[in-house]
Amino acid sequence: MFTTGTEWTTAITDLINAFAILVPVIWLIRQKPLTKRNKLWATAFAMLMVTSLVGFLLHGIVMSNLVNGILWCGFYLFLTFMVCTYVIAIKHDIYPDKDFSHSIKVNLIVAVLVSILLGIARFTIRKYAFVFFSVYAMANLINCVILLRRQVRERPAFKWYIAAIAVLFVGSVLQSIKTIHFTLIWEFNYNAVYHWVMLLFVLIQFKGVLLVGKEFERT
Repeated sequence: MFTTGTEWTTAITDLINAFAILVPVIWLIRQKPLTKRNKLWATAFAMLMVTSLVGFLLHGIVMSNLVNGILWCGFYLFLTFMVCTYVIAIKHDIYPDKDFSHSIKVNLIVAVLVSILLGIARFTIRKYAFVFFSVYAMANLINCVILLRRQVRERPAFKWYIAAIAVLFVGSVLQSIKTIHFTLIWEFNYNAVYHWVMLLFVLIQFKGVLLVGKEFERT
């Protein structure tokens, strides 16, 4: 029922990330009063936690190709929603007084459409499906970096956001190096390494969220 080798290690690192991400989610939703900002960031972290849990199922449970393919389609939807909510949370911090209701609807529609295309690619040109998602994610993140750099002089804490995104870029590069494979008690490959980088990303991003929140309190 359970996988072995690097697949199992990848699944466990996904599960570790899910439990780790639960910390910022709980912290954010327990703040009183529960602000719109905290709701947005709690949602962004929660979507990352969900993708980690689904990743655990994909890598840790032995299943038929059909079930695996269907689960991957759902996984793509969660991934695009994760990117979408993350970008919205960042933009809300950059422009706290702006109404993002229309932008949120557009971004969610685009996320659904992209996930559908990724699902189709999964069953047609499988090896390129995740590459297409990476392009979608990187385009959004590059846009965020550009916006953050314009604001970082007035809000220094945004440096933590840029650092977190830089860590994501490094993680994506490492994940693309399929030859990464080593044993450190357990077998690790490029996916497991990427998950450890994701954990570092979560820590840096959460630190940034806390610091930017303090900046808001001072203004």
